[in-house]
Amino acid sequence: MSKSAGAIKRAFDVYIRDNPVVVKDLRTRMRGLGAYGLIIGYLLLISIVMCITYYTETGWRPTIRLSAAGTMGASLFTALAWTQSIVLMFAIPGVISSAIAREYENKTIEMLALSQMNSFLFVFGKLTSGLLYCLVLILSSLPLAGMCLMFGGISPEEIAITYLITISFCFMMCSTALYFSAILGKTIGAIMTYCIFCIFYLLQYMFDGLSLLMVIFQGDSKEPWSKLMLPALGASSSMDSATICGASIPMAVITVVLQTLIGTVLLCASAVKVKHWKSERTAIMRILLLITLVVFAVLGLGDHVLSACYGMSVGKMINVAPLAVLTSLVILSSIIGTGPIHKPCNSSILCYLFNPGNIFKPDLSGAIFYVTLASLLTYSAASLAFAVNPCAVPTSKNVYWMMILVQLPLVLSGVWLAACTGILFSAVFKNRVMAVIVSLSAVVIAVVAYVGTHTIFTSSEILFFTTASSKVSNWPDVPSIMIVSSVCIAISATCLALTSIALKKFGGVVE
Repeated sequence: MSKSAGAIKRAFDVYIRDNPVVVKDLRTRMRGLGAYGLIIGYLLLISIVMCITYYTETGWRPTIRLSAAGTMGASLFTALAWTQSIVLMFAIPGVISSAIAREYENKTIEMLALSQMNSFLFVFGKLTSGLLYCLVLILSSLPLAGMCLMFGGISPEEIAITYLITISFCFMMCSTALYFSAILGKTIGAIMTYCIFCIFYLLQYMFDGLSLLMVIFQGDSKEPWSKLMLPALGASSSMDSATICGASIPMAVITVVLQTLIGTVLLCASAVKVKHWKSERTAIMRILLLITLVVFAVLGLGDHVLSACYGMSVGKMINVAPLAVLTSLVILSSIIGTGPIHKPCNSSILCYLFNPGNIFKPDLSGAIFYVTLASLLTYSAASLAFAVNPCAVPTSKNVYWMMILVQLPLVLSGVWLAACTGILFSAVFKNRVMAVIVSLSAVVIAVVAYVGTHTIFTSSEILFFTTASSKVSNWPDVPSIMIVSSVCIAISATCLALTSIALKKFGGVVE
């Protein structure tokens, strides 16, 4: 056996086969009638939906209409995929949302913390046990998917790819449910929060806003890669490819990679949030966050179909794209810039905060350098992706890069403001959640006040990344951007100067 195969076998034994959490949860879950009842109800519901679809396609007649004969298999599999996606999405709360919260409520988390198990092994065991049960549900529907092949209109490859996307989707949703369970610590709260998240996630695709905008503004039959983030929509286009920066990439590959990235980040975050354990996962979390931000920037502005969905001209897109990048980075910066301040007694607050060696550590001393690095990489990736987009090439490359460079100070000063306000409020409040909420609120008020100068109508369009009005086309207003950037930097410096005073008076965030 080679070294790599031996390492994989040892990892499998430690994390799955010999993981006591996996063994205990699977045995406990499969002993009751509820697990088998869910499988029976799950298959029965899919069967009923497929029967209704079949009789609808045949016009409630005993024979298939000639017009429906070639598409019957595709219609049945689409019904199966939709039912399977919705049931799995809302079955996950009962499977895993209460996994960590129940340990808190039953007072068993302390016993586990006294064992040799670390927090990541514990969280990974909870995820694996829930994911394996979801995998049982998914595989139990394979005979029904095989029936769709008998009617034609669907290929084995399309079914296999759809099921692969469904498995990666379950991994992402299980990690999301586990994260809510870890941070909330209450079963009811975790389940309700996850269900609300699922409803908004589902409604986004039910209304299918991106495809609607695409039809209105472009009249193209192609659809963006983002639709496969819901497996139900992949039943009819799982074999399609997206053009990213001029290169053709299968949509299924993009979806699986993105869902795996998001799920892994949330899994590591859950391990950090579990109480009674000291878990150091900050380095890998921050690296994965950087990769995720860059990937989203490239996919969002490098896909010509998705760019067309924004309904903008090239000039307006160049102006609004930095604001879209800034919005996501500001949220990240407000979170990264909060936490306990572990300043040594013999050093100043500025020497403590500006320590590039802690850029991938959980301490606040590396927060400003990290958000700066994240901003530069994300903004550069978005700018390069849009520049090589074959359907969005600016008329003048020199003008385009000049506009990008002019707006870079606005992006950097915005994330510095978010990070510095987070640091200040971390010195004022003892609860990190409160510090994050107040920091985000302060930054949102500042952004709305600035964008409000372009009228409320324009600001709402910018915030939702839809068609901008004619006033936005006057951007970049170089004097205005420089003034706003200078104001943001001045406020950031003021926040850092007040941090030391606030820390002495209030004590700051407590672990």
